[in-house]
Amino acid sequence: MGSIFAPQSFKWEYPALPGLEETPPELFHKPGRFPEHHAKEILRTYGLDVPQFMWAETPDQAVRFADRIGYPVVAKVISPDVYCKSDRGGIETRIIDEKELRKVFDRFRRTRGFKGILVEERLDRGLELNIGAAKVDFRYGPAVFLERVHSFGDQRGNRTFRLPTGGGWNLTAMLREIGLLPYHGKPGAVAGINIVELERLLSKTAELVMDPLAGMEAIILDPVRCVNDRCVVLDARIKFSRDQQQPGGKGVSTH
Repeated sequence: MGSIFAPQSFKWEYPALPGLEETPPELFHKPGRFPEHHAKEILRTYGLDVPQFMWAETPDQAVRFADRIGYPVVAKVISPDVYCKSDRGGIETRIIDEKELRKVFDRFRRTRGFKGILVEERLDRGLELNIGAAKVDFRYGPAVFLERVHSFGDQRGNRTFRLPTGGGWNLTAMLREIGLLPYHGKPGAVAGINIVELERLLSKTAELVMDPLAGMEAIILDPVRCVNDRCVVLDARIKFSRDQQQPGGKGVSTH
């Protein structure tokens, strides 16, 4: 049997990343493309929180997984010909039962280059953030940013950067700089954010780009949803260093 991440019919060949043994070559024939499910596998391998998910080749596989994790679920089309799924109608964010899931699968099946669908746990609404890290210098560590995701058109003062040279993140200051904590008075708590989990996520992201075995130059978690004491990575973009690059020069998750 294939794993819950990959149908048995695929013959996997690439790459040699820690904890991962296989990647479908047919999903890498477009320069700069990197399948979302694989990015999430990498993040989960390194201890980051991602939604429960499965790559389903058939409607029956999708339904079995949805029954296992419970409705409602999210479904996303998998195709090397679709880069931005939301612009192509390739995402359904609230599927409430088997009938609707089969209907969505049938619609997605008409997509050019169709390879299946990604079925995911649906999370409650929560505060959304973007987190990124890029390799700068091994002496100083990575540059890390934290960004608040605002409503459309409101982008004022929503990003802060750190180069944590021995002093840590000072997460309280970072949250103040993006408007989630007041500058005056006691720090207090931020509604919808588990501060411990957010700090752990920042640290893990920084460690990931500095780990020579991972072979990454930069990673962007876009977005991270903080809800119910979790900070969950919903999607990610990953750029590999030259000796780890995919065909086309870099790996980027589709979304």
